[in-house]
Amino acid sequence: MKLFLRCLGCYICLAIIFILLLPFLLVALYIIRNRKLTQYLGKVWAQIIFILVERFVGLTYHLDGFEQIQKSEVPMIIASKHQSVWETGALHIALGEQSVFIIKKELKQLPIFGQLVTLMGAIAIDRKKPVQAIKHMLDEARNEVKKNRSHIIIFPEGRRTAVGEKTDYTDGVYLLYKKLDLPVAAIALNSGIYWPKRHFLKYPGRIEAKVMEIIPPGLDRDQFRDRLVTAIENGSLELIQSHLYNNFPSPYQDSMKSDHSLMVQ
Repeated sequence: MKLFLRCLGCYICLAIIFILLLPFLLVALYIIRNRKLTQYLGKVWAQIIFILVERFVGLTYHLDGFEQIQKSEVPMIIASKHQSVWETGALHIALGEQSVFIIKKELKQLPIFGQLVTLMGAIAIDRKKPVQAIKHMLDEARNEVKKNRSHIIIFPEGRRTAVGEKTDYTDGVYLLYKKLDLPVAAIALNSGIYWPKRHFLKYPGRIEAKVMEIIPPGLDRDQFRDRLVTAIENGSLELIQSHLYNNFPSPYQDSMKSDHSLMVQ
């Protein structure tokens, strides 16, 4: 009950802050319409959320190895595990104006948020039209890299997955890797045990995201896929296992403590 009330208080504070900032946000999105300003506002909003979650719930985070991306002289493809909405905010805070997300088309149709991600340069794909979606993604990503030297952020699973859930990786990340001829940063994380998808509650602790490997250009499909999946899945499982031994409430704690069978061989 105590955790529920803390989470409720956090949501109420976020709603109040959003209402207070809404007039300024609307001016920025529909009148000024500047990409850098919009990216900055997105970063500020993500930071506000994380600060409130830390104050109310006691949930912090740590990013490991991201300086490899930030200091890179060439753009990268950022391929991240996707367990929660947390990583969208964390990746934007870490990489900000240097990056664009590949998102599903439906997100651009949401009020306010859709306009926000549009102005930030997000590449939207229509998953109902896979052939056209791939061509559009590659064209837009190539333009972003050439024009803005942006990192391209993609969630290769194509959707959020629960802790311990297995799903096939889409070919989109390999096609980006092949056509753009860029290195890929494989990112593992454990956000799902603290910030589960479709859960009202957030749990105290520390989310970790880690750059497990920078995969160089030039590998064939099977080599690339094996290295990417192994780096992300094994890395995420290690981060999950290390934190599940801590004494905190989580819907995944009991089911994952002794499960080492998910390790990719």
